[in-house]
Amino acid sequence: MTQTKSSNALTVREKDLIKREFNSGGYVLDFSNSTFAQFTFDSVGISIQDEYGLSKGASLECFFDHADNKSCAKLLGDLIQKRRDMELFDDSSIDLKEQKRLDECQKIVERLSSLPEIMTPHKAIVEKSDFNTDYINQQITQIYESIEDNPTDAIGKGKELLESCAKSILKERKIEYSSNMDFTELMKCVFKELHLTRDCVPDDKKASQTIKNTLSGISTIVSGVNDLRNSYGSGHGKEKDYAGLSRRHARLVVGLSTSATIFLWDTHKANMSAENHLR
Repeated sequence: MTQTKSSNALTVREKDLIKREFNSGGYVLDFSNSTFAQFTFDSVGISIQDEYGLSKGASLECFFDHADNKSCAKLLGDLIQKRRDMELFDDSSIDLKEQKRLDECQKIVERLSSLPEIMTPHKAIVEKSDFNTDYINQQITQIYESIEDNPTDAIGKGKELLESCAKSILKERKIEYSSNMDFTELMKCVFKELHLTRDCVPDDKKASQTIKNTLSGISTIVSGVNDLRNSYGSGHGKEKDYAGLSRRHARLVVGLSTSATIFLWDTHKANMSAENHLR
């Protein structure tokens, strides 16, 4: 990858501090590839490992080399909070030396946040990579390409794309939801918002029963994708005798999850367009 001049005000010392705290031989905290992709997308609007095509740790370093001040501050702040949450919920203790490093990282966040915002080439990439049809298509291509080498990870990424779609729909519609909401509750909220439940189909509508059955089938598929991902996908601890699904199973699960993603996103956009037309 071609290295370019830094687009932010991070010093060499600050970058080294971030590297020592968050890049452990290519690993970042307790993230898997799929959870790291979700975390960085939620934080700064892109999956940085997909953006740079390196290990999680190396991709993180590239991001802090090239991203703008605001994006660096946002991701670094979220990483600091994630590390502190690990101590609270996962019994992953923070010693005095690490506490000092985290405090220093927090000062970096505060310094970068106080600087004036400057439009940079990377910022344009972040804005362009917001969740949209192009992003969906890009992710689907990458997920299918990963099936041959890692069907387990492909299953995880398929489910994560569906979850990202659901969250993006609710955000665009300004529907508040709890960050602690599990996948099933999240999808129920989206289906209700998009009028994709059985109760939303009038009994006197032509082929109403068929439509109701189809909507129920879609809901069942979405639930099944989540269950399979939890059992066979990436992102969860596995027993030592764990065996993942084959490539053909991964293709099926990925096909279901990506088809559901496209359907939900297209329905959301169609509904929004219709609502705007009536205003």
